[in-house]
Order: sequence, then structure tokens, then C-alpha cells
Amino acid sequence: YTEWQAEQGDNTFDAKPTPVKEGYYADQAVVPAQTVTAASADQTATVTYHELGSLVPDVPGVEPVPYPNDPSDPTKPGEPIIPDVPGYTPVDPEGNPLTPGDGYPVDPTKPGDDTPHYD
Repeated sequence: YTEWQAEQGDNTFDAKPTPVKEGYYADQAVVPAQTVTAASADQTATVTYHELGSLVPDVPGVEPVPYPNDPSDPTKPGEPIIPDVPGYTPVDPEGNPLTPGDGYPVDPTKPGDDTPHYD
């Protein structure tokens, strides 16, 4: 929460970028600009954050890898690093092999969904 103030003589509150919160994604990247007058009712802008998903190796004893944040867009996940699990080959949802140590391209439309992988 931060105070939002317009410059004197200006009736428009500028658009305000949504901050990135580690481990969470926001439902909007920017709170839109608002024009107000002396007769305007109080304005409230709400940004809702949800927990990011994880890359979940389907291997006993291997911990999920939480999605990192996309530092340039609070509504999208970054790419988690594919862990190297001896004896297992990571695969994408279509069964194509992946390389441990590479970033896993998370579906940006599903930032809160976990992604199972490994064969």
C-alpha cells in the first residue's frame, strides 16, 4: 500500500506499475490512471497476488522447484532451472527430452499451476 497523489492542478492520478512480490504473481501489471474531480467518490484499486506454482519432478525424494518471478512482469512466472536427477531424463508435457540446468519454459497463462515432469 502506498499513498497515491496527483500534482496540484492535475486531476489525473498516473498509472502505477504493480510491484513484483517474490514467490507470487499479480492479477494485473499496472493499476490504470484515474481522473478525479472534487465530486468524485473515493477510489480504491486492488491488486491480488497468488502463489506461483512449481516444477515438480515425479521422482521420490526430489523437492519441487518453485517458479521464480519474471522481474519485468509481475503477472508472469520466470523459468525455473531443471534439476539434474541421476537416472532420470526430464521431459516436457509432450514427452520431448529436456536438458538439466536449462530453464523450463512455464506456460505464462498458468503461473499458479504446478508442472510435473521426468520420465
